[in-house]
Amino acid sequence: MSVRPGSIVWFEWILYLNQALALVVAWLMARPNAGMPHHPPEAVMAILLLVGVTIAINLLLGWLIAYRASNLARWIIIVLIAVAFVSLINFDVTIRYGAALTAVSLLQYALSAASAWLLFRRDSRDWFAGRSPVDPNIFD
Repeated sequence: MSVRPGSIVWFEWILYLNQALALVVAWLMARPNAGMPHHPPEAVMAILLLVGVTIAINLLLGWLIAYRASNLARWIIIVLIAVAFVSLINFDVTIRYGAALTAVSLLQYALSAASAWLLFRRDSRDWFAGRSPVDPNIFD
């Protein structure tokens, strides 16, 4: 398969944006905040390590989806997105970190929902099934 469908290309870009936002979230959580106690250096390093590992896993899954059409990677990332949405139950913790972190986190949830939706569009399903996408301009 040489031509990637539009949904997969958009998924990839949203994934990159979401990972950049994860770095912003890590920075916002690690910095001293008037509303929260200062994190000791060990906690800051643990946050950064966790974020780094998470980003690496997400980028690997994204690559498998966007360039190898791995259906298994698609379902793994869908499960991870679902787990992230379950964490909304504890969203009050995020709110205590301040408006900036809350806004970036909500944007991440919206981007995650959009990326999950893109993985189930018709052209994406064809991509995972190994069928070549139909050129949308074929009838022009």
